Amino acid sequence: MRWRTILKFLAVGVMASFLLGNTLAWSAQVISRGVKLPPRSMTEGKTLEVLTMPYPNTKAEVEIKGEFEKLTGMKVNYTFMPWEGTIDKAKIEIATKSSSFDIFYTDSLIRAVLHPMEGFAYWDEYMADPNLPDLHPETIAGRLMEHYYTYKGKIVGVPSFYDFKLVAYRKDLFNDPKERADFFEKYGYSLGPPETWDQFMDICEFFTRDTDGDGKIDFWGNSTGFGGQGPAFDQLSDMYETYNPIEDGRYWMNEKHEPIFNNPKAYHALEQLVHLAQSGFISPGYMKKEWGDAVDDMGAGKVAIAHDWTDVYVGLQLSPIVAGKIGYAKLPKYDVHNTRESAMDYAINKYSKHPDLAYAYLAWAYSEENDVRKALETKASANPMRIASMFNLDIINKKPWYLIGLWHMMHPETNIGWPQFPEFEEMYRIVSIAIQKAVIGEETPKEALDKAAEEVRKVMSRAGYYK
Repeated sequence: MRWRTILKFLAVGVMASFLLGNTLAWSAQVISRGVKLPPRSMTEGKTLEVLTMPYPNTKAEVEIKGEFEKLTGMKVNYTFMPWEGTIDKAKIEIATKSSSFDIFYTDSLIRAVLHPMEGFAYWDEYMADPNLPDLHPETIAGRLMEHYYTYKGKIVGVPSFYDFKLVAYRKDLFNDPKERADFFEKYGYSLGPPETWDQFMDICEFFTRDTDGDGKIDFWGNSTGFGGQGPAFDQLSDMYETYNPIEDGRYWMNEKHEPIFNNPKAYHALEQLVHLAQSGFISPGYMKKEWGDAVDDMGAGKVAIAHDWTDVYVGLQLSPIVAGKIGYAKLPKYDVHNTRESAMDYAINKYSKHPDLAYAYLAWAYSEENDVRKALETKASANPMRIASMFNLDIINKKPWYLIGLWHMMHPETNIGWPQFPEFEEMYRIVSIAIQKAVIGEETPKEALDKAAEEVRKVMSRAGYYK
């Protein structure tokens, strides 16, 4: 009888221990990639829906998300759409207070347009929750959090990578003794990464040539795009914003919300841009090229120099034709080596059923360890967004443009953010069309920018700025 009683108590003890162990495991918090994940009791069986775009960073997330899903018991589903489709869909979701998507992929370009819609969740309460990981915003590169992801004093997003504008050039050609001698003979100074936009113009002229003697140009100085989505604006702003600011420390609108981009300096920048195109120094098809294909001809070995975004240059590093032959440099200048600091980014839907878990997933996906992992260990080869990643020698070796990024981070006054007012998206389109008209010769640079400024003034007036 005594042994039966002992065995009975042992069985009860084992069962209690098993149940207690399971309960503790259920409520325990796992550390993954340096991030404290939520207890499985919060995450098991839940699903997150992500509305996003096909960028290297989002593709890298898909490659690694299985680890998060296994550890949390959650599913993370990605819906990919083109840039405009994703932004338009996000606007509709916010306007209808839909919870179909938990996470939106957006663009710092139009954060000032999206914020007033009041559809993004504030992250501060999740950052303070002991059950959720810390975002560590102080370790994010550049001035991105200041420029775009703080609204009404609270955090409303996170960049998916640190992006900026810079020059890519064919260093094998720039270092070729014959090219250097011929360039010096023609222009009277040494061939190298351009310090000024005048030097950039000379380089584009010099390298535009017929290489096979058939009488047709088959190699060009520059590769770029002026397509309908807005790269035309970027091409002008790269040049124009290297002047010292025009008024009130600004380039496009003054403190009274009056357009100030129809001025002699902007005219001159656009005149040089028009000269590049109309002189045949830009590879063909530029009026139809968007951000994604603006430097394709450089990757094909047909172009000497370009100025574009870092995420565009990922493809150059992978091109079998020019891999290892590309050098990077700061944008040329009129007065100062400024750059546009930007990012694609994530926001959490205010109407999500699981905003806390959406935050936990993003904090995990963009932890310092995963930031490096996505850059070095995924096929997509994502660009990083953490300061520590910019100093990682393996990343610098794989993505040498971040040496230029480090220079800009050490000179934060050179990082120019997108203009921050709700009507900027309209201004962006208006100015882009004006640039296109100037490039094809429909209007002079002065006529195009004067008309654009007047149209923008009407937009601002309708919005009530001049009452």
